[in-house]
Amino acid sequence: MDTIEKHITDIENAVRSGDDTYVPPTGMQIYRQFLCQVGYTPAEYLKRRRLSIALARIRSSEWSDAEIAYDCGYSSQQSMCREIKAQLGMTATEYRQESSIYYFPPYSGRRVCSLTVSKQTIPAVTALHYDAPRLRGLESAAIHQFFRVNPEYRGRLFGRDGGQTGSSFRYTLYVTEENVHDTGFTFGGNKPSFSSVMVVTSTPNSEKNINDTWDWLYSRWLPHSCFRYAGKYSASYETQYFEEYLHKNQKPFRLKLYLPVVRSDEFYKIRITALHLRMLICTASGADAQTKASRQLINSLKDQYPYLLQKAECFVIYEQASGCSACGVLCEDGISGAAGPLHFVEIKEKTCLHMELTGGCDPEKVEEIMTDFALENGFTPQTPSYFLYRMHSSVTDVYLPLK
Repeated sequence: MDTIEKHITDIENAVRSGDDTYVPPTGMQIYRQFLCQVGYTPAEYLKRRRLSIALARIRSSEWSDAEIAYDCGYSSQQSMCREIKAQLGMTATEYRQESSIYYFPPYSGRRVCSLTVSKQTIPAVTALHYDAPRLRGLESAAIHQFFRVNPEYRGRLFGRDGGQTGSSFRYTLYVTEENVHDTGFTFGGNKPSFSSVMVVTSTPNSEKNINDTWDWLYSRWLPHSCFRYAGKYSASYETQYFEEYLHKNQKPFRLKLYLPVVRSDEFYKIRITALHLRMLICTASGADAQTKASRQLINSLKDQYPYLLQKAECFVIYEQASGCSACGVLCEDGISGAAGPLHFVEIKEKTCLHMELTGGCDPEKVEEIMTDFALENGFTPQTPSYFLYRMHSSVTDVYLPLK
């Protein structure tokens, strides 16, 4: 990957196709390994990284479009401008006036397992729901109960988390054979066969290995790839993940993980802006510091500033220089001090990178992307980063100060 990054804008080290796309001189095996690890073909990855570098120079340099195009490895200025129009829907001139910056970061995901991305078929199955009062060991308990009442079962066996029903936690098994015994389960109906593009990998059947592999897929591999989780905006049966148990003599020894994905062609959208925060904060240290600080803030606001808590639109979380975690709520100009664990702080940053995220976010991943952008464009990133969580939406604003 380091070699690819060094030669992204090097015309002599790539073979061109008719549409001005780089086609690296690699064998089919390397091509497939690259696609599976990075989530892009080599040509797609080079194309996006090259465009990202060109866009940065359009915004930050005094060069002409022709000079930028040549320096970034395009065959002509027109070729670069066509690519900008195709990807962003605007001209190079319009992009110079755009408030947002489009960025495609270099791949830095650590490979922890082998995977494939291909069309997979989940066969017709029968759903069996297993409910228990505790989440811990839920999957193992469901599998144990199933094989206890179906000792001769030889079909394929799938499963996935079924959420919480009342005070009970649910895990759902999907079986391919008919006429199985369902003692201890709730019948969940029959599901038809379907096919979908999925990321597939496998892991030994242990709780730690399973959790580590899912975490790597979601937080490390997927954000770097050209895919997004198909179930992000849809909760249908066909868009959810599956775990398939490879079993022998009633004992699952390995799991295959299936994650439905769809193509995502978006660049990261970054802005450069100033930041001014007036806040009441609480701090905490040690294990679960953010949770402790958040809980302390809520309790203190209830006692001293209940009206602030009622009208709060967002909460701010960041790490202080002392190593403590701070959680704060925005306040008006009239407040300059507080009693007990509450502290007033005012933060002014002249230049920050700003990313607006929807849905869940991985703080480490977000900071990594913004730091890569800052360094790639001649800035020096500062600490801490500020995370503003909006109360009535799934939007999170992330700010990284620059020098």
